[in-house]
Amino acid sequence: FLDTHGALYADMKDLIAARDALKAEAAKANPLLVDLSDEAESTPTPNLDDVMGRIKSAYARLDRFPDGYLAGENGHTLVMLISPPGAAVSLEDDEKIFEAVDGVVKSLPHPGMRVGYGGEVKSVIEAQEALVRDLMISSMLVLVAVGLAIILYYRTIRAVPLLVLPLFTGVSITFALSRGVIHYLNPNTAFLGSIIVGNGINAGIILLARYLEERRRGSGVEIALPTALRTTWLATFAASAAAAASYGSLGAVSFRGFNQFAFMGFFGMLICWVTTYALMPPLIALQERYWPFRELSQPGRRRVVGWVAGPFAQMVLKKPVLPVVLTGALAVGSIYAAIQFVQDPIQYDFRKLGSRSGEHQGAGFWDKHVDAVLQSYQTPTVVLTDSPEEAQAIAGAMEKEKDQQGPNGTIESVVTLQEFLPQEQPRKLELLREIFGMLDKRPRSALPPEVRRLRERTKLEPVSLSDVPERLTRAFVEKDGRRGRIVLVYPTLSTDAANGRAQMMHTRAVREVALKTDPTARIAGQIVLTTDIVQAITNEGAFTGLLSFLAVALLTFLVMRSLKDAAWVIGSLTLGVLWMAGAMTVLSLKFNFVNFAVLPITFGIGVDYAVNLYQRYRQAGSVEEALAASGGAVALCSLTTIIGYATLVTADNQAIQSFGLTAVIGEITCLSAALFALPAVLSLRDRRAPAAAPDPAHQGA
Repeated sequence: FLDTHGALYADMKDLIAARDALKAEAAKANPLLVDLSDEAESTPTPNLDDVMGRIKSAYARLDRFPDGYLAGENGHTLVMLISPPGAAVSLEDDEKIFEAVDGVVKSLPHPGMRVGYGGEVKSVIEAQEALVRDLMISSMLVLVAVGLAIILYYRTIRAVPLLVLPLFTGVSITFALSRGVIHYLNPNTAFLGSIIVGNGINAGIILLARYLEERRRGSGVEIALPTALRTTWLATFAASAAAAASYGSLGAVSFRGFNQFAFMGFFGMLICWVTTYALMPPLIALQERYWPFRELSQPGRRRVVGWVAGPFAQMVLKKPVLPVVLTGALAVGSIYAAIQFVQDPIQYDFRKLGSRSGEHQGAGFWDKHVDAVLQSYQTPTVVLTDSPEEAQAIAGAMEKEKDQQGPNGTIESVVTLQEFLPQEQPRKLELLREIFGMLDKRPRSALPPEVRRLRERTKLEPVSLSDVPERLTRAFVEKDGRRGRIVLVYPTLSTDAANGRAQMMHTRAVREVALKTDPTARIAGQIVLTTDIVQAITNEGAFTGLLSFLAVALLTFLVMRSLKDAAWVIGSLTLGVLWMAGAMTVLSLKFNFVNFAVLPITFGIGVDYAVNLYQRYRQAGSVEEALAASGGAVALCSLTTIIGYATLVTADNQAIQSFGLTAVIGEITCLSAALFALPAVLSLRDRRAPAAAPDPAHQGA
């Protein structure tokens, strides 16, 4: 096609220059022709070879690789572009395509040649494989680590079935409900099993710890079990409800991945609380009948003793001024760091959100080589209009936007189907006939090879869209066969995943120009999708966080039934979140479209520790008793949650890694606020006030 019609795509000025160059050469060859005009001396004669080179270069407007070989990187890399037979394909289709291609490659001997696969098809397959692999590893690590933590804390394997059976029942019901409503998992919800295990077990830990505490005091099952139920149900329900509310707040985000995350997290926390209080009491009674805790009342085992009741706790209780001063200093530093953090909280280097292995040996690695060879994006931003005329209007407006942006803009080129039709064909055909007429007067052997090839292969006939090869027009043909309604806007190579802000500028520019020209135009593309998700987080993140905080604060007040007591708990939570922001600033962590969910979740889960500790403090009337009786259980609750999050750090996907790391930081800071700052402040307050007696009004809370 390029050999027969390529000359029609040359610029009009180049065809005119070629004609003039031939005329000038003919004049020089005629000794009887003398041009006495001054214009002949002032106007330089066009060089025929240069002009022919420019005409030949016009082919690249249609195809930079007219011979079909996409070679580059000094001839060391050859790219093959393989298009799937359709637009939107499923994972199963992707796998079939890749297996077919990989089978052909493996059947051919290619010693010394390294073959790799890039592109969206391979990226999707790699992402799915990594997700499944990470999910299996994470699940196994959670089960083993949580099981060991339970055994080490309770010092008996008998605690495992009491906690695990109700928990797994709740998790199973949650996933069954999600299967019926949502039907599938996505990268945001795939790891919720590990997270719900780490969070949902907390109610059982508190209940069992209180039951064992009563048994160590010498109470029988018939007294210890009702007491444990009566004194823990409200605090654990408040904690579970707060966590559920924080998950549910993510439903306010327009991003569907978070909507589904919100649904599963909300019902998961509530269902796990219900199954814990429905199944654990009969399981305890059954186990006490056939496998009783006989050694609990023995001397030396009358109190749950953990690290919180050791020297650290004694320092908090006997010298509370030091922890309070340290808390204040950390708070001031965290406020400064938080101010720095909120000025630039979003991760705009999108390379840090993908696969680690893919960047070094997978699709991401090979995509870099493809970009180096092709020198252009393979995934343009697509604008769909209602007619070819509207497509042309938008393309013209995009070209103006490109010119206005200048050399540092984000638009590389704008292409429509009509671009494949040569402009001013009648005039160009007339010039070509004139050029070829002069060439035909020369011996063929005297013509340069490129000129001779152009003359021999060019057809002097107009080009229609039906003549253009399907390879060039495939991107502009819709499923129903309609053509010409699509505009492809290619971003510059600098508008890559490393420059998220440039991608957002590109999306904003394309969208504004397209909708201004045609309000019904539809815009899509990988860059558009990514930037829309980031924009949703940026626009709705503050509202979602505020909604979660208000829901948690309201639930805390309803449970505490005292504004003053609720203020102590919320103050501890706020301090923990403040420390979290400071730690993220120090570690240069930023929010992305996955770990953004950590902030509202931290409100709901972080309040758990302060609620349970403060509730025990109200019942006992003593900070020391509250720490000794429930501090260890609270720490174990946090440990199981941290385990659930920490396993995500092993994931290949960097966005999921960041979720796990950010959540672990939030857990540690909120736990520290509840077991370090809150007891110290309460102890200091109690020293300056009359000794507080246990509050009978809260004995059953």
